[in-house]
This record gives sequence, C-alpha cells and structure tokens, in this order.
Amino acid sequence: MIRRTPLSSRRGSTYAIVLMVSTMVTLIGLTALTLARISRRSVELSSSAAESRQLAEAGVAYGRGLIAGDAGWRTAHANGDWVSDLKLGDGAMTVSGVDPDDADLDDWNRDPLTLTARGQAGNAAHLLQVRLESVTTPLDVLRTALHAGTSVSVPLLQRFAATGGPVSSNGTILSLGKIYGDAEATLTITGTVTGTSSSLSPLKVMPPTSVIDRYISLGSALSYASLDKVVMAPGQSSLGVNNALGVYYMDTGNRDVSIRRTRLNGSLIVRCVGKTLTIDTGVFFQSNDPLMATLLVDGNLVLDYPSNSTPLMEGGVRNFNPAWAPYQGVGDTDSSDYYPNEIQGLIYVTGNVTFSNGARVRGTVICGGTATCNGFSEVIYNPSAYTNPPLGFEASISMMPKSGTWRRVLPP
Repeated sequence: MIRRTPLSSRRGSTYAIVLMVSTMVTLIGLTALTLARISRRSVELSSSAAESRQLAEAGVAYGRGLIAGDAGWRTAHANGDWVSDLKLGDGAMTVSGVDPDDADLDDWNRDPLTLTARGQAGNAAHLLQVRLESVTTPLDVLRTALHAGTSVSVPLLQRFAATGGPVSSNGTILSLGKIYGDAEATLTITGTVTGTSSSLSPLKVMPPTSVIDRYISLGSALSYASLDKVVMAPGQSSLGVNNALGVYYMDTGNRDVSIRRTRLNGSLIVRCVGKTLTIDTGVFFQSNDPLMATLLVDGNLVLDYPSNSTPLMEGGVRNFNPAWAPYQGVGDTDSSDYYPNEIQGLIYVTGNVTFSNGARVRGTVICGGTATCNGFSEVIYNPSAYTNPPLGFEASISMMPKSGTWRRVLPP
C-alpha cells in the first residue's frame, strides 16, 4: 500500500526550507556588511597609523632642521615643546627637546639632546624619540704649537723651539734668530727654520673674541690685584673666591697686572684691554678639564718665567697642594714641595704675546696679534686640544643621532 503525504504537510516543509534559506541569506548579507565595515575601519585605522608614524618621522627631521639652521638654537629653544600641534595635512605634529643630563640646554654647548616627536592622525598617535650627541670639528689653529694672527718674530741671536706642532702665522714669520721646528705662514717666512717651511699656507680661522665673555660667564670674579703665592682650584681658592668649575676671572680696568708664584688648577681669564699681563718667577698652570682652556687674556701677555732653571717652589712660603687642591691626587699640609714651572693646556690672547727667559708651555698658544719669541723659550705641542677642542674653539658643532637610541615611545 502506498501512503501519500498530505498536501498541507508538503507545503509546510517547503515553507520551512524557504524560511531557513532566507534567514541564511540575510545572515550572510549582514555578516558581509559587518565584515565590510570592519575592513573599512581597519583600513582607516591602518591609514591613520601610517600617517601618524610619518608625521612623527617628519617631526624628528623638523627638530634636527631647527638645530642645523640656527647656531643659537640652545638659547632659542628651552626644555619642552619646540612646536605644538603643528597642522600638516589631516594630522598634526608636536616636537620637544630636553637635555637629559641637567635639563639645561644652554649651559654647555656639548650637552646631549633627547628629541621627541609626536604624530597625530585621527585616533592614531605615534611617538618617536632619539638621543642626539655633539660631534665637534676643531679650529685648525689647534693643530699648531704657536699661532699668531699677524706675525711671528724671533729676534737676532734668539731661539724658539716648537716641538710636535708648527709655528704658524696668518701673516709673516721672521726668524733672525732660529726656529727649531716647522713653520707655516700665509705670506712669507724669512730666516732660519730647522724644519719644514711652508709659505703661502691657507689662512687659519681664529676663535671669536666672544669666547672671552663665554668663559667669564662661567667664572667667579677676582678683585684687581697682582697675584703672588696664590692657589686656585675647583671649589676653592686661597683668595676667598670660590668657583665650583675652577674658573676665575679678573678685570683690571685697563691696567697692567702681574702673576708670580701661583698654582692654577682650572681656568683663568684676565681682561686688560690695551694693557699687559706679565707672568714671571714661577707658576704652574693647568686646566682641570680637557674641554676648557687654561688661560685667556683680553689684552697682551708676557711669559717671563725660567722653566728649565727654576721650579715653582713652596719654600716654606705657601702650600700649593692643600687637601682641596691636590697635585697628582695628593694633598698635604707641608710647604716643602716643588712643581713644574710651566703652563699646560691652551692659551688664547686677543693681543700680542711675548716669550722670554726660557718660558715653557705644554699645549698650544694662540694670539690675535704678534708673537715675539725671546730667549730659549719653547712650546711643546699637545694634540689633545685638536682631537677634543675646548669650549669656544670649535670650527663647528653638529648634533648627530646616537646609534641604538631610536625608539618608539608609548603615548601617555
């Protein structure tokens, strides 16, 4: 017997199938719409993220451009935001700079910089950070033992020795006596030179006279007086004037001044415009920081101390290495020691320099005027100032990214 399904049942089953298919189609359609919305939002987010990253990269480049285009950028830009929400396209960027060492960008022209740039596009933000460090190019005068802005003169029967570096002039060199060493001059070299003579050498750029003011800004003022039996060091001096950096300066009020029997472990600046500082008898000057010059004179300088024949002696008169100014790491309470009678480091003079009495310098001497070399004086060149130029004696300073310091910072 064949059973027949009622027509009504067949119609019900067909309706259920149609309904199920319709529901599936609807669900598929809704799913497709949802996926499309998600895909579109993902594309938008991806586009915003890419744009924010590009804005952050542009911000770092913008900050580096501000530095490269302005020699006074450390003064012009304080710690914090340099540019805030600068609109670019559909986004914006913020650039900030901070001195990571002491939060003071303007106190030292070699301080590092942490540069941070934020790019914002839509709801996406990207922060990029890098540490920049100074790269210095030295002035060419730091390659010389003695350099004069106008001329060098060794009078008849006098001798001058330059060991390790040349005697140099942006004008002429006249050696009626004898120069032991090499010589370079922009114009002519006349007389006896035991080493190589190079006339018509390129002109050497001199340091700016403003370097005097830069050092004065770091120093502590001494009253005008000729100095005798004095000790000056970082943090303390026997004159009762103290400076943490060991930088001391004196303004003579356009009067001559002299220094004798003195030990300096730091930097000394003397302003005696049109007048002369004379250093005689016995002295021992050296900088306590390789990035600082030892002696700067805004005026003329006479070096008149007998380095080879007479040391700087305490002689029961003055203890030159008390506990607050140790020599070679040793301080004591007696006054029976003696020290080299010489100046070590960089000497810069805006006017003329005169050597006499066998004075010795270990470093470099630069003067803006004429250098006159009497007696058997000498400069023993030290290349450290050229490889790591002291403050104010750089031909240029550039800020370069330190390897390994590029990083993405999470937004706050």
